[in-house]
Amino acid sequence: MKKVLIAFLLLIIFSCTKTENNSYTITGQNYNDFNGKIAVLKVFDTIPEGSRVIQKSEKISDGIFTIKGTIDFPEHALLFIEDDTKEYPYNCRLVLESGNIELLYSPDKHINTVARGAKYNQIIYDSIYNHKSYTDVEKAMQENLAMYKKDTTNMEAYKKYDDVSLKIWPTESALYKNLVDHHPDPTVKLLALKNAHYFDFNDYKNIVSNFDSFTNNLKKEIGREDIKEIINQKTLIQQATSYYSAQEKNAYGKKIDDFSAKDIKGNTFTLSEVLKKNKYVLIEFWASWCSPCRAEIPHMKKAYKAYKDKGFDIFAFSLDHKRDRWLKASKDENLPWLNTSDSKAFQSPISKQFGLASLPANFLINSEGVIVGKDLRDVLLDGVLQDLFADENL
Repeated sequence: MKKVLIAFLLLIIFSCTKTENNSYTITGQNYNDFNGKIAVLKVFDTIPEGSRVIQKSEKISDGIFTIKGTIDFPEHALLFIEDDTKEYPYNCRLVLESGNIELLYSPDKHINTVARGAKYNQIIYDSIYNHKSYTDVEKAMQENLAMYKKDTTNMEAYKKYDDVSLKIWPTESALYKNLVDHHPDPTVKLLALKNAHYFDFNDYKNIVSNFDSFTNNLKKEIGREDIKEIINQKTLIQQATSYYSAQEKNAYGKKIDDFSAKDIKGNTFTLSEVLKKNKYVLIEFWASWCSPCRAEIPHMKKAYKAYKDKGFDIFAFSLDHKRDRWLKASKDENLPWLNTSDSKAFQSPISKQFGLASLPANFLINSEGVIVGKDLRDVLLDGVLQDLFADENL
């Protein structure tokens, strides 16, 4: 009886220790802009949606929320803020791992939330976004953007901002690649590999061809076979292969393939027909849940008003997967331009044609269907349109 009691007590101790070691606490601070809303935690998955909800917080109060749970092995996750319409006006990346994970919302920064606190979040996110090479680029970008916003005739500041902004992703890419190539912890290598879409295409092709052998070695180093993160990454790589192929096909200076889409009333519009009536067309991909997309709409309306009579139009395509959300957002935003969708989100043939993996995204094309600008927002859109139509007047 005594032996049975001891064994039972050991089982309790072991169970409690295991739960404690695998538990996580996510604490969000400074989320006052979202008081009354709910934080939603998602993990990546092989399902068609690409991710699934695993937990939700109580309503955010005084800018603070907490989510607690357990995790078997570190994996990449996304945290969203859900509003009253079940849409997501905000999201951030993090590593879901045991320990205390801190999220501090800083809306004035290029990356408005950096996960920190727990071991792998410190390495994968905090160390990257606070690395001097990254902060130097971010600082220069924000300084030149502020100068241009103060004086929109200062095209030198605009050009500097444009030049510096092109360095932000290669800088991040180099930092992640360094972790993959040189960090001694195999789990860090695996988590850093998730950001392979920031590498250039040659790096990516190398990752694809060596993925199985690389991850098999990581399994041996880690000492386990059933690593969900590897399964998810393999699925993402298969999807990204099509993405990179489409990206190459739709690079700057390339002519895009024609496509057709239906507006809210069910009328079909073909890009080539729209091009016949205009000098330049902005193909704008957006969605009701994409807060940066919707935040840009007032600025786009100004650009549309300034240039629509000179031969500029916008062909919008929503990546909403629910028609009612697209309809509501369209009504709320009162879009004056062509607004289409097929309610298939990222599974849409049009989304796949352009190699879309995230939003916001847009392509500016000339009357011949040739891409003359990509991902143009705010002052970048202003500057490019100003230059293009100035050339038209020469």
